[in-house]
Amino acid sequence: MPRSAALSILVSVYYMLERNEPYRDLGSNWLQHRRDEAHTRRLVAKLEHLGHTVVIDPAV
Repeated sequence: MPRSAALSILVSVYYMLERNEPYRDLGSNWLQHRRDEAHTRRLVAKLEHLGHTVVIDPAV
């Protein structure tokens, strides 16, 4: 197992034990979903910095 994978597992276990939370599988697309949300926030922040008012209306 690569060191980064082992560290990731260790950190996950640490936080589950610290917060007394059971393991929850976030799904295979969780990371991509997070990246999309972060990208949206960055773009909105850029537009607002340029003086625009932004209203997010997600596509269906």
